[in-house]
Amino acid sequence: MRTLLSIAAVLMAAALPAVAIASRAPSKDERAQLRQAVKSSDLVGRAYQKGRFKLVKPRITDSGRWAKAGLVRTDGYTDPFNAPKGLFKHNAGGWKLVKFGTSGVGCSKPRLPRAVRQELKLRCG
Repeated sequence: MRTLLSIAAVLMAAALPAVAIASRAPSKDERAQLRQAVKSSDLVGRAYQKGRFKLVKPRITDSGRWAKAGLVRTDGYTDPFNAPKGLFKHNAGGWKLVKFGTSGVGCSKPRLPRAVRQELKLRCG
């Protein structure tokens, strides 16, 4: 009986991280909203504001409050191994780009909770 309980505890512990690390792909409408958030942001350059980019692997948290996406320019070279990422926040006015860069996105200003960083697969340090 004791062995059965310990096996059950190990299986439950292994299942919990899979539930906590779940994000979803955006719908077609949400993807368009994320593109518009990039175009209207002051954090990016003119090429992005003119729409010369594509979203790569966008993900939205299960709560629907945070999102991330790679932002690759279509009119020039972007390093595919270190493409800039955008961090988006959803509020009453819709999606807004709050951070843009190649490293440390979600680690400071704004610093996301650990669970959200894990859900979006953002690494710090």
